[in-house]
Amino acid sequence: KLNYGKDEGYTPSIESENGKAITLSGKHDYILDEPNVYILDTAEFAMDNDDFEAEEEVLRIDTLCRARLGLEPKNLMAQPWVEKEKNTGHTLTLRFTINSDINVDNALLATEDAEKHEITLNGEKVTADICGYFTDEAIKTVPLPTIKVGTNILTIKMDITTRSNAEWCYILGNFGVKVEGNAKTIIPIADKIGYSPLHMQTMPFYGGNITYVNEIETPQCDIIIKTPAYRGAAVKVFVDGEDCGNTSLAPNSVRVNNITPGKHTVAIKLFGNRYNSFGALHNTVNSQRWKGPEHYRTTGNSFSYEYQLKDMGILAAPTITIINEKG
Repeated sequence: KLNYGKDEGYTPSIESENGKAITLSGKHDYILDEPNVYILDTAEFAMDNDDFEAEEEVLRIDTLCRARLGLEPKNLMAQPWVEKEKNTGHTLTLRFTINSDINVDNALLATEDAEKHEITLNGEKVTADICGYFTDEAIKTVPLPTIKVGTNILTIKMDITTRSNAEWCYILGNFGVKVEGNAKTIIPIADKIGYSPLHMQTMPFYGGNITYVNEIETPQCDIIIKTPAYRGAAVKVFVDGEDCGNTSLAPNSVRVNNITPGKHTVAIKLFGNRYNSFGALHNTVNSQRWKGPEHYRTTGNSFSYEYQLKDMGILAAPTITIINEKG
């Protein structure tokens, strides 16, 4: 039972205090439920056949282009399905620069209206063979040619209509990402990871689920598994593939009885959230509680080209306490 506004406190389990504790520190194997993410949120841009203009954040590009055509800013419009769509006869081309330390095969581009755009990578035409979607069925995915070591140029040319607008796009694949301020580079993905924020471990924009895989050895006993700190939607624990429960709420622990002597796999699954993929990554105002279109289109001191990422992941090493040891 939950009592709104009442804190009844928490008394630690005596069992967890008296048992022998194993701390799962160090680096561990892990499993991602989805490909890793590289965000495409800044680009050079050109309207129609004009020369390309300096790199800018994509939502700001959208606002600027709409203003030049006398269109209402997207954040002040009604929802798109209320508006009658009208093609303005103008186009917008976004030119993204992608820096990579590795060759990446089988990557996907995720973008809205992929089938309507003209897309090229390093001058090679990309056919919009829709093969799935990313998070939202409207954000469709198409296969990309190899992303090569060095500088890669991805262009997306789109019609400007009264209802459509330019939005962030994404590259998905088996790679890591390094972020330094507003600069980002594709790098090898981490072989193993520790218990700290994912943005520090080659996954700054990843928002899917991740499973941390730990190997332990125990006597015949019962165990208490505790996940003391995390940022995400929820946490579940599996021992040798069996679902042993949820550690999302205080006291953030589960008890597993009748563990046999020997080696065991403890898998801890963090259910992610999408903030570092879709959140207001350029908004510097952490205290702002109301969220809406203007939250993504800030100005002045409320805007930063540097990424304002949030912690996600299991942030402190889980502990396994051995109790009721037998034999």
